[in-house]
Amino acid sequence: MIKDIYPKVKQILAENKEYKNNQVFLIMAKHDGFLTGSDICNAMWGDNLSFSFETITRTIRKVREECPELRDKKYIKRIEKLEPQTLAFPIRNTDRSVGAILSNEISKKYGADGLPEDTLTIHFTGSAGQSFGCFATKGLNLETIGNCNDYFGKGLSGARLVARIPDGVSYKAEENVIIGNVALYGATAGEAYINGIAGERFCVRNSGSTAVVEGIGDHGCEYMTGGIAVILGEFGRNFAAGMSGGIAYLYSPDGTFDERNFNMEMIGLEDPSSDDLTHLEELINKHVKYTASNKATAILSNWEAEKKNFIKVMPTDYKKALARLAEEAKQEVN
Repeated sequence: MIKDIYPKVKQILAENKEYKNNQVFLIMAKHDGFLTGSDICNAMWGDNLSFSFETITRTIRKVREECPELRDKKYIKRIEKLEPQTLAFPIRNTDRSVGAILSNEISKKYGADGLPEDTLTIHFTGSAGQSFGCFATKGLNLETIGNCNDYFGKGLSGARLVARIPDGVSYKAEENVIIGNVALYGATAGEAYINGIAGERFCVRNSGSTAVVEGIGDHGCEYMTGGIAVILGEFGRNFAAGMSGGIAYLYSPDGTFDERNFNMEMIGLEDPSSDDLTHLEELINKHVKYTASNKATAILSNWEAEKKNFIKVMPTDYKKALARLAEEAKQEVN
């Protein structure tokens, strides 16, 4: 039983202080055979025993490499069958690049296709370090209840990332920063739902991911080449500098926008089409589903009026290219 592991761990730590963490739990695993990720993680975090996510990941890998005869058959079977699983861990700001090693292991076995949607969901509570969810691949859902540092979702490759405030807090999410600078840098695929404000250079060099956020700092969507960004709050200066592709939707409570905040060199501003608004409503509904955002809920509750308060940011050359492709497809049909 899980509860029987805690005193054994404390006893080992007390009697063998010279052992490093991995060695301690290797001994424990050899003795009892507890090898599922959840068992080891619960042991390592139980009763004031606190270890970083990185330490736990390495421990699990070490145990499985050195004790293959003790592997939990049911756990391995679930992985091989791609059965959905949900895990939960604390997280702290020394836990950097969470999701990268895991995504590498998935990619080595399943390639670029990754896992089926919603195969592995991991909930974190606390303050995530830099590059949370970086290079996270398809089939992964990574959620932080708390906040995240810079480079959130760097190189995102198909996973779904969520950052949301804890339940019961007194502050308003849309008025507080929840993730740092340079979020979704170079992201190629996937989704991100951010229940609060992001720092500067949000979606810089994004080429394929979809993101919903409740406010951003300066230089948003800089050098963006693809994907979609939905900003449900204020945005800083120099928005869309070098933006050659992708689409951004911005919201203002009164439907007015200060053009001085835009870098107009490569973009145009226009009203969203009916198709745009349909897609936009779907994305905001997803944002509510994954973050329980009060601001998004308020917008949707008065959608017929609020949809008039959005503006579409469209790169001019990108728009021409899409129009040309649509015309070519039409000619092929005819």
